[in-house]
Amino acid sequence: MSEPTRHHYIPVFYLKQWAGGDGRLCEYSRPYRETKVKRKHPAATAYVDNLYAVPSLPMEQTQFVEKQFMQTVDSGAAEAMTAMLKQTEPAADNEPDWMRIIYWARFIYSLSLRNPEQIRVVQRSLDEGSFSVATATKEEIQRANETKSKIRVRKLAAPAQFLLPNLINSEPAIRAIADNMMWFTYHVGVAKHSVLTSDRPVIMTKGLDGPNAHLAMPISPTAIFFAVRSERSLKRIKAMDADELIAKVNTGVALQAIKYVYGIDDSQLRFVEERLGKMMPTALLSPFEKRKA
Repeated sequence: MSEPTRHHYIPVFYLKQWAGGDGRLCEYSRPYRETKVKRKHPAATAYVDNLYAVPSLPMEQTQFVEKQFMQTVDSGAAEAMTAMLKQTEPAADNEPDWMRIIYWARFIYSLSLRNPEQIRVVQRSLDEGSFSVATATKEEIQRANETKSKIRVRKLAAPAQFLLPNLINSEPAIRAIADNMMWFTYHVGVAKHSVLTSDRPVIMTKGLDGPNAHLAMPISPTAIFFAVRSERSLKRIKAMDADELIAKVNTGVALQAIKYVYGIDDSQLRFVEERLGKMMPTALLSPFEKRKA
């Protein structure tokens, strides 16, 4: 079996939701000055060859991040997304539903780290010696918290890809999404436009700890996943007109796109053209937040 060298930072299972009867989706991009539209198979976009490869390891282990870790992250997320799209009760099987919650929370967080730009940021920190990780055990961490002492850290001289599993498995980040937020899937029904997505599909407030914190992520052309901290945010979003909500989500994913916006067809070309990549994606500025004049 050949090694998986085509590494998708936006997984195929996710983009397949936007594929039409021909198995292709509409890819908007701006390679130069004009925005172009192409019909693409989901496997033919949002990838970089050997993006997660660790060349310093023995040859048989260089693809472990993609083969073992990313495939596990994505398979769990695909299961969770299928359940959310169906809006069914958890199946009466051996797997508790909270596992799907963890799978999806981890997947959402992974999307902020697994892209080429963020990997370069981590690698630059490693090269400059500014990146450190705790080497303490769970018991030592607990003891440090109780005594308010410092946790031992060390500098790492490893490729950023080697660190990805540990970074993505961040318990505080996953718990911020999984434990502290209310989740719901918004099915848009009849609307003027379909929901777009992009190579930066998660729209978030700047932090997930505040009382009004929330995030949104398109999960199909007709469905949007939301996680919110407060009942007030929940009611405000649910009360929105579908067309208004779609416009806000489409604006968010298009503004913070780096290279690609995706849709079911090219009917939103002008909309995408006016917004693609206009806001950097720590554009964790949410289009649902009211801005001060």
